[in-house]
Amino acid sequence: MGVDWAQLMTFVSLHPGLQLVLSLAYSSFALQTLTTVLALGVAGQLTRLSSFIAAFVATTLVIIAISAVCPAAGPWLFLDIQPASANGFLPTSSTSWPVFLALRDGTLHTVFGIRSEGIITFPSLHAALAVLFPVALWPVKGVRWFALGLNILLVIATPAYGSHYVVDVIAGILIAAACWIAVARLLDAASDTHAEQGAAIDDPPSIVPEAPAQPAMSALSRDFESA
Repeated sequence: MGVDWAQLMTFVSLHPGLQLVLSLAYSSFALQTLTTVLALGVAGQLTRLSSFIAAFVATTLVIIAISAVCPAAGPWLFLDIQPASANGFLPTSSTSWPVFLALRDGTLHTVFGIRSEGIITFPSLHAALAVLFPVALWPVKGVRWFALGLNILLVIATPAYGSHYVVDVIAGILIAAACWIAVARLLDAASDTHAEQGAAIDDPPSIVPEAPAQPAMSALSRDFESA
């Protein structure tokens, strides 16, 4: 796409302050997942919370499915960049490289859930969730702008700290947007269906049985009661 990835890495490696900001933004992935759920719950945005959880799951599954048939190595591995040539800079995702390479060459046969490493390059899950977090939190006035700013930084940090191509980031953003729209429409349709089923009936039948009609009193009974 015309992006000089090696030059981008050199620029980041020469600016320690920028590295700190981008590193914190990139590492906020797990914390944002938790705080988004809590913030929406505390704010009473339960419909929004349902949309976020459903979109989160849908986006993750779609990205995993695509990455399974497109198991790309990141640009750092592809270009064989050495930390020495990048002024000692090393992406956060570097901890996953031994797992990725061992799976690729067949030397790793067992993958454990505990301490597992993310090995997805295309599309970028970090970039995808950087869309879902601020969109989900937008109705919460106290955090909407903070969430937007933090996740803009997360998108910017993803190529360098996740060893992603720019196309990985774009693909992640598009998938997240598509999943959010699809989930929102499905939930709206489900809500409309429930509303129609629960609509009031103009003349509903009573669920209380009617009292049996009292039999007419005989003339003798009336005379007796009158006496």
